[in-house]
Amino acid sequence: MIDKTELVEVLSKLEVGLSKQDNQTSYFIFRKGEILVCSENIFISHPFDTGLDENAIAGIPMEILKLLKEIKDDEIHFKFIKDKVKIKAGNIKSEMALLQEINLEMIPETPNEDDWEELPANFSEGMNLCKFTVGSDSGSANLYRCVTVNNDTIITSDEGRISKFELNGKMDTFSFIGKEINKLLKFDVNSYFVDEAWIYFSNEDDVVFSVRRAATDYDLETIDTKFDFEGVKITLPDGLPEAIKIIIVALEREIDTERKTSIKINGKKLICRAEKKGIGWAEMKINSGQDKDMDLEFMIHPEFLLKILNYTSVMEVGEGRALFVAGNLSHLQALPD
Repeated sequence: MIDKTELVEVLSKLEVGLSKQDNQTSYFIFRKGEILVCSENIFISHPFDTGLDENAIAGIPMEILKLLKEIKDDEIHFKFIKDKVKIKAGNIKSEMALLQEINLEMIPETPNEDDWEELPANFSEGMNLCKFTVGSDSGSANLYRCVTVNNDTIITSDEGRISKFELNGKMDTFSFIGKEINKLLKFDVNSYFVDEAWIYFSNEDDVVFSVRRAATDYDLETIDTKFDFEGVKITLPDGLPEAIKIIIVALEREIDTERKTSIKINGKKLICRAEKKGIGWAEMKINSGQDKDMDLEFMIHPEFLLKILNYTSVMEVGEGRALFVAGNLSHLQALPD
């Protein structure tokens, strides 16, 4: 017998690691003491009493979660028979085919208890801010698609932006595909371990979120040179956060880390503009609070800019770039010629 509510809660957390491909990446893998999901770049393991024996392992299709959510009974029964699993709950019966072959090489070994190291307390905060500067999957160099942790600094970048966040503790140096950050942040991780192929994270519930290491890392010294320039400080107007919220609300469908908002300052006028392909555009003009000869334009993710403005409204501009320093975050933005 299995508690349905607990199982649904576990599978719902693991669902973020599934894909819709017709292979192992679309299956929940059950084995003794845990349920896991795995793909080419991530592996997530959640403790759970599956009732399976030591050497037993079974892959159940992702569709089982939809079925379980519809079942009203609190108790369900699983019976594994060769290539299928029989499910019974009250007056509901179901039978699902199991994954024919499980590739165990896709499942990394969980680190030993003594291997784990504590994460800096502001690690998740830094990842949450730096995720907006990861390059897109299409058209970006491999390194631009990654996030690097270099000692006490998180780094993300693309062709026109660099974000770096100062951690309040030192870590190993490693990189991984930046699109996995949002998945990682769902698990409130507090410890980590690194080997040659994987970075492992864990939380208070002993969930293990593992992400495959990228081949190259950002060099912090090279990154730091980009932040060394002569500029002048300008203060963005108090009305900018409200303008951003107004113009994006009509075009917003989901949180998209590639979404951009245009900020254009022309003398005493600031134009905040957002566009959504296939939907339309919206803009709002407000007083810039600047001198008449100020001429400046840049593109930035609206949610990211709102987070920055929670810390500071001051921006340093010069030598074709703009710099925001917001708490532990430094964000450099290239300006158009």
